[in-house]
Amino acid sequence: MTAEEYLHQSIVDPNAFVVPGFPKGQMIQNFGKILTEEEINDLVAFLLTLK
Repeated sequence: MTAEEYLHQSIVDPNAFVVPGFPKGQMIQNFGKILTEEEINDLVAFLLTLK
């Protein structure tokens, strides 16, 4: 899985990858429903620019 795929999956399904020891449901759960696919892709592109 690429970093881009991981970020996309984490936005649309935030409980897909939860670090052991942390509870599920801590991230906003409905970004996949309230953001368009274009907005999600733009967000992923932005996140990939951060260092």
